[in-house]
Amino acid sequence: MPNLKVVIIDPHQRSRERIMNILTSNGHDCTGFNTIPDQVSELDEIKKEVGGILLSLSFDLKAVSEFTRNLVRSKKYKHVPLIGVLGDDPDAHNKLEWERKDFFHFLETEPSEVALLHIVETTLSSYRSSVSLVTELKTRTSAIGLITSGTFHLKTLRECEALTTMLSLACPEPTAVALGLSELLVNAVEHGNLGITYAEKTDLMSHGGWDIEVQKRLADPENCQKNVEVKFIRDEKQIIIKVTDEGGGFDWQHFLTETPVTANSRHGRGISLARTMGFTSLAYNEKGNSVTATVDLYDEAMLAKLSMKSQM
Repeated sequence: MPNLKVVIIDPHQRSRERIMNILTSNGHDCTGFNTIPDQVSELDEIKKEVGGILLSLSFDLKAVSEFTRNLVRSKKYKHVPLIGVLGDDPDAHNKLEWERKDFFHFLETEPSEVALLHIVETTLSSYRSSVSLVTELKTRTSAIGLITSGTFHLKTLRECEALTTMLSLACPEPTAVALGLSELLVNAVEHGNLGITYAEKTDLMSHGGWDIEVQKRLADPENCQKNVEVKFIRDEKQIIIKVTDEGGGFDWQHFLTETPVTANSRHGRGISLARTMGFTSLAYNEKGNSVTATVDLYDEAMLAKLSMKSQM
């Protein structure tokens, strides 16, 4: 993949140029906007593939919300990670409406050079992984479509990626399911079996120790025998994918029932993403270490009825 462009959208020239200077001096290709583009298509003028967008929350939050909605609706830019940079209001990210879930991460105003570089590099890595996953799905076929049930066990993030590709190919919209399923499997490994909390991941991502910590915990005798179990069941009406880890669980209600206005974590958008990416439903057990995702299957007659209903 060619060198990706990082876009910085910030009304303040000094902060915008500071970020651009840090990134360019460390080998990143970037460009800046002093206003939020009226149309997402304005990004096409960059002439290079955009791998990440840093958006200042100093702008009017209604404009920020509209821009994030347009990104999500855009076929070209919907998978580009968006980083919110806090402006004068340190609580601005909590005042965004549901668009908060569309942010990959949030940075403090005037972030340190170390934090900025690691978050941008993590963002670009995430984008490359998403593109790679989508490309893999488009170029592969799988016999999994012939399987009605199966149980799988995995330990590592690489195994998460492989199983995500295979199981997604059995679903009607493999790309959408893959992005959501990937989040569930990665969460099960990182937060479940390895016990990396959301707060710890935020700190590790900010200081560049995330990958090292994951490998360290995978090698820990306490964790190396832990598995994530994935059960796949397909019948005539639906696909059921159940993901269970060996961790202590978590407060899943916080992410499923509270809006981003009241939620206080800076990341952890994976659950929100999974809820909206390809799954008909998403349900956790009480402990929070097992999640069941369903994908409804429709025959041609049912699809015709749904299409007619949507046009009424």
